[in-house]
Amino acid sequence: MRKRCFETLAIALGSSKKGAPTNHNLYMEGLYPRRTIILFLLVVTAIFYYPTLQNKFVNWDDTVYVIENEFVQKLSVDNLKAIFTRSIAENYHPLTFVSLALDYAIAGTSPAWYHLVNLLLHLVNTLLVFQLIFLLTGRGRPTIAFLTALLFAIHPMHVEAVAWVTGRKDLLFSLFYLAGLIAYFLYLEKGRTKWLIYAFLLCVCSLLSKPAAVSFFLVLPLIDYWRGRGFGRRQVLEKLPFALACAAIGAITFMIQADSSVKTLEQLSVLDRVNFTAYGIVVYLVKVLFPINLSPFHSYPDLSKVPVHFYYMPFLALGLVGGMVWLSWKRTWRVGLFGIMFFLVTLSPTMQLLAFGESIVSERYTYLPYIGLFFMLAGGLSVLADRYVRHRMLLVAGTAVFCTLLATVCFQQTKVWRDGISLWTAAISSGQYPSSRAYTNRGTAYAYAEKFELALEDFNQAKELNQNEYDAYHNTGIIYYRQNRLDEALQQLNYALQLSPLHPNALGNRGHVHFKKNDLDNAIRDYTGAINGNPYNPEIYNMRGFILFEHKRQYRQAIEDFDNAIRINPSYVAAYVNRAKAHLAVGNAEQAEADLSEARRLGFEPSASLLEELARKPGSGD
Repeated sequence: MRKRCFETLAIALGSSKKGAPTNHNLYMEGLYPRRTIILFLLVVTAIFYYPTLQNKFVNWDDTVYVIENEFVQKLSVDNLKAIFTRSIAENYHPLTFVSLALDYAIAGTSPAWYHLVNLLLHLVNTLLVFQLIFLLTGRGRPTIAFLTALLFAIHPMHVEAVAWVTGRKDLLFSLFYLAGLIAYFLYLEKGRTKWLIYAFLLCVCSLLSKPAAVSFFLVLPLIDYWRGRGFGRRQVLEKLPFALACAAIGAITFMIQADSSVKTLEQLSVLDRVNFTAYGIVVYLVKVLFPINLSPFHSYPDLSKVPVHFYYMPFLALGLVGGMVWLSWKRTWRVGLFGIMFFLVTLSPTMQLLAFGESIVSERYTYLPYIGLFFMLAGGLSVLADRYVRHRMLLVAGTAVFCTLLATVCFQQTKVWRDGISLWTAAISSGQYPSSRAYTNRGTAYAYAEKFELALEDFNQAKELNQNEYDAYHNTGIIYYRQNRLDEALQQLNYALQLSPLHPNALGNRGHVHFKKNDLDNAIRDYTGAINGNPYNPEIYNMRGFILFEHKRQYRQAIEDFDNAIRINPSYVAAYVNRAKAHLAVGNAEQAEADLSEARRLGFEPSASLLEELARKPGSGD
């Protein structure tokens, strides 16, 4: 197998066995047919990403995307309408949620299936990269297409997008994005309008998978440039629908994230935004060749005292990028110019000029942009193979070693995503700057594993790093509640609500504490606030309804709450049982019996006293 792989790479770079054609521009017909090269790419990728199939969900968006997402957990007309018409998880990518909903319908909360789908999408994307570069190079340089696709498949910076269930959005938008570029290329090649329509539809699908696809319309002129196409009125008009679609999704996303994710000028100055953007470009350029110090979370430095080296980053970035552009332009090296521009254009939506999110750089953001840099690397190797024929085998050996190192790091990096504890331990140990978010998230992972003392240690560390770390106080309150330390729980939740006064989760959990302390009026008040903030939590409706029914004797209002809980979660056994009791209290024995029957179907066994009460069929209540 190792010998076969080495021979394939040697042929790809132009080396050949005795008697074989020496011009590597010729396709490998008779040596290695195209299907063999494709099979090689698929097998290698599957081998090095196989460990992801053993990974679990992690407590970084997987919870809100799948585990606790009521829209994903039931494929219904109402939920599909909600997915396409409202923001979910503070973002707008409906096709991603539809794909996750299909996964949930098939496998529930079994993580192996989600990881398998992610791997399959990565395999498809690898083939699309091969096909796109194959078309761009005129079907005459499969060597470049092969190496570009191989680097795309195994580069460690891409592990985050594949090994993380929530990385589905990056995989899916890239799939439609690449397919759309291929369709546009075929439009230019064949001159048939249907391919332009296909390209537009695929662009829309990419936008609906992740808003980062807003760069799509800017890549089309790059393909025009590659094809030597002029730029006139026709070229502008044919791209106008793409630009309008990208602008619409971009505006929707900005409105959704403006209040929650995008930092204000008071939080981050214009100068810092420029410095951090330049820092990101430099980091991404360096790590394409030296993927070291990888981390699932790269936190910002202390914004009150930004390290001095960040102020040199714009000059370094300008030097690196400007030098690459200038050399490519001067030497009329189209691969270089196309590659660096593709990298910058596709990276632009995730640059830190808008300063969104909590990471200064994110490895998954390179998933699509790195194709441009891989194209440059493959093209450069091809040029060297042409120029230095006598040293071609040395070049092959060096490339093989480099690819082997990348694949090895990739294989190891997949294990970082095994579970939440391993993920955030890696983030803490490899992070350049201490991160309260990383400690909070590892503490949460410990809490899920019921390692409460370790969780509390991490939450305390997070509070020391950042006194405004809402989740650290909120989650500490939950642990204290579970340990029946109610006064301490209340204190932590009160502090969390000082930081985020209307947060529905903190209000709901403080309601639980009030309920357990028998402070029913405050419990109702908190539950009502939680419902106002998030009207899609069935547990809160059920708890408020229980108090209204059991303690306040407000049966009609209680029934409305149970109705809402069941509407959101039709399998909520406790809500059926409570509603049955409330119906009995108002004399509606027939409806009570129907609710108990449904509860039985879901696995509930009613007590003898409840059955006896139902048999008596009481009269009307209040």
